[in-house]
Amino acid sequence: MQYINEETNDITLTKGDTLIFDVTLTRGDEPYILQPTDKLRLAVSKGYVGEAGYKLMFTQAIPETLSVVVPAEKTEMLFNGEYKYDIQFTFDDDTVDTVVSANLTITGESE
Repeated sequence: MQYINEETNDITLTKGDTLIFDVTLTRGDEPYILQPTDKLRLAVSKGYVGEAGYKLMFTQAIPETLSVVVPAEKTEMLFNGEYKYDIQFTFDDDTVDTVVSANLTITGESE
């Protein structure tokens, strides 16, 4: 089971489930069309970069379809609890922008 809070982008996911969601990109007020050299990446960590105890758990490339699919094998390796995730976008001109930064909560199957 997964739940995404549309206002905060926080995600709650059952451990071992596949995480699936779409990303919408805009630049200014206009929808942005991905260029062939653009790159999107999802990163899941325990804590924020620079915090004591920060640990990168995994990264996942996001294809040009803008559909994020994190396989069950990756979420299975996470312990129940709170994580941070972000989506980083590298434009074709090498401009880097973190477009989403939110919480990921992993719950047990019985919760």
